Amino acid sequence: MSQKSGSWFGYMGQILRLDLTNRKYSMEPLEKSLVEDFVGGRGFGINILFNEVPRGIDPLGPTNKIILTVGPLTGTKAQSAGRWLAHFKSPLTNIYCRSSAGGYFGVEIKFAGYDAIIIEGKSEEPIYVWINDNNIEFRKASHIWGMTTQASKDFLLEETDKRARIAMIGPAGERLVKISAIVTDDMRTASRGGGGAVMGSKNLKAIVVRGSKRPEVYDEDAFDEAVKEQIEIYRKSPA
Repeated sequence: MSQKSGSWFGYMGQILRLDLTNRKYSMEPLEKSLVEDFVGGRGFGINILFNEVPRGIDPLGPTNKIILTVGPLTGTKAQSAGRWLAHFKSPLTNIYCRSSAGGYFGVEIKFAGYDAIIIEGKSEEPIYVWINDNNIEFRKASHIWGMTTQASKDFLLEETDKRARIAMIGPAGERLVKISAIVTDDMRTASRGGGGAVMGSKNLKAIVVRGSKRPEVYDEDAFDEAVKEQIEIYRKSPA
């Protein structure tokens, strides 16, 4: 981990926990040991899920959790670093699942100030969560429950911020179809393992995110040079 003058280079230093049952949230510091042992994205999600989700639970029950994670390069100038991950116990396979998607949703999580979002519990009614930096709101989603993701997107952007990014479910997720995906506003999908059904089981229609922060890098000039080299490699070998 690189830490200097209170800055986390490549990290935002914070994990957001969403308790859907009680409609409460907490912001937890990113532990140094988590960074040193697990680096980011995939490692964070596996560690959190295995430590917090007991064996033998029903994947579509309230004890299951969804962990959304990004990596230390997400939100920087680095190329091909925009993917985000959803971790959960799969209703399709009944074991751990990691599902990823591209687009801008993961970058917006980072811009909002988080290295991971932990979603736990179950809402009594359909809701979506609006994350605007440190401002978190649990909002009713009964008016968009049953809508396709494209139709839901239009409502959600109108109700929050037209520049926000969204991860949501459609009718398949709501009906707990075990192959249903989590879909972003730019129609990218985290398709593996039935993450959409896990969201649906929690009565969670969507996570909507807008952020104004940016991750820092240790040496901006050196980082820019490395990115230029990366782009040049891509140009020489586009495949």
